[in-house]
Amino acid sequence: MHHLSPDEARQALADIDHITRQTRRALAAGSLSTGLMTGGIMWMLGYSLTFLFPAKADWIWLAVAILGFGYMAVDGYGRYRQGMVRSAASNQLHAQVFAFWGAVLGYVLILCLMFPRLHWADRQLLIVAMLMLAYVLMGIWLRTPLLVIVGVLVTLVAWAGRVLLTPYHFLLWMAIFGGGGLFLPGLYVKLRWK
Repeated sequence: MHHLSPDEARQALADIDHITRQTRRALAAGSLSTGLMTGGIMWMLGYSLTFLFPAKADWIWLAVAILGFGYMAVDGYGRYRQGMVRSAASNQLHAQVFAFWGAVLGYVLILCLMFPRLHWADRQLLIVAMLMLAYVLMGIWLRTPLLVIVGVLVTLVAWAGRVLLTPYHFLLWMAIFGGGGLFLPGLYVKLRWK
């Protein structure tokens, strides 16, 4: 039996830690990049269509939400079925993340119902701020600084657009900078986190 020296043991533990981090990063990259890119595309689509057809905003966002969450559910189920890593802990984490986003979306709906007289552009800003707060909290919870950065930056960009632009042009601003602010980090993760 070969005995390891203290230096060899330290190096072996460092190698294990490195491989563990790479594996976690690769697994996270798949769902993280898909979530960010899908969210970005949905925001680009929703805000662009609302810019073009403002009278149909409620129907547009209902369709966008159904398409976006439907796609994420199908994609998530497909990833689960592929089962790269399945454990009780990962199943519990997925359930917690699902419950987290369910609670966030429920509270967004409640806030919108609580403030029906709020100007629609201000309500959009409130929704964006709530969703980006969820990104920040998710980033802290999952120790993923990228989500914190995306959440803070998209919130600031949305606030700047609402302050500087007319409500109508705010929609186009959010299509470009809100949607792009989600899509581009997702693309970065997909291309670089391998």
